[in-house]
Amino acid sequence: IKPKDFEHLTKLQILDLKNNKLDRISLNENEEAFEKLINLQSLDLSNNFVKSLKNRNFKNLKILRTLNLSMN
Repeated sequence: IKPKDFEHLTKLQILDLKNNKLDRISLNENEEAFEKLINLQSLDLSNNFVKSLKNRNFKNLKILRTLNLSMN
């Protein structure tokens, strides 16, 4: 996932990225893939290959209620 992939989806509330063979969330240390998704309430990253995450990956997701990281 690249930092600008979701930048114009500011009203997005549900993002389902399960089963996509993702191994990382952002390649750029200064920008985050989800930083513009301020209305996101549910994020599903299950069944991927994500090995680690940083707190900053979710810093702007203030109203996130559901985060599924199972099977990574």
